[in-house]
Amino acid sequence: MKKFVLMAGLLLAAGMTLYAQSGTGSNSVWSLQAQLGHNLSSGELDSGNLFSLGGGYQFTSNIRIGLDLATWEGNLQPPWLGSNRFWTAMIAPEYDIPIDSFNQLYVLAGLGFAHRGSKVLFVGPNEVFYQPGDTKWAGELGVGWRHFFNENWGLSVQGTYTHLDLLSADTVDGRVGVFYRF
Repeated sequence: MKKFVLMAGLLLAAGMTLYAQSGTGSNSVWSLQAQLGHNLSSGELDSGNLFSLGGGYQFTSNIRIGLDLATWEGNLQPPWLGSNRFWTAMIAPEYDIPIDSFNQLYVLAGLGFAHRGSKVLFVGPNEVFYQPGDTKWAGELGVGWRHFFNENWGLSVQGTYTHLDLLSADTVDGRVGVFYRF
């Protein structure tokens, strides 16, 4: 996990050398995005809420690479396992399709990691269940739409399919958020 975060940081830092080429508005190369969402139940994970925060670098008018960090919360199956929170970190190349100067569609494919912390559960008066922490691969495919209110600020709506090796779950979620480019 540390190697992945270090590599992602180095990739984004390397992109900073290109910052001198940055413009304004639709010509901006850096972006930030914050999204709230809800995932549907699948496999070992019941439906729950999520929060995603990401940053990206726009290489061309159509190609963007992003680093997205998300936290997920939901009940695990079987029900006696209770709820749990896990984290995902994804590097997600994105292809943007401009509709007009204020709207764009995009598709993304991400690869990264999912992490779940350890947890101690008390099942009965004399029964204790320990769930160890774990980190495994995760991948995502998404499609979305952005509407810009001005040159920098916009609203994003995204649907994402995520595969989590961590929970043996394939889940679909919907996200709504804000997008800022600079």
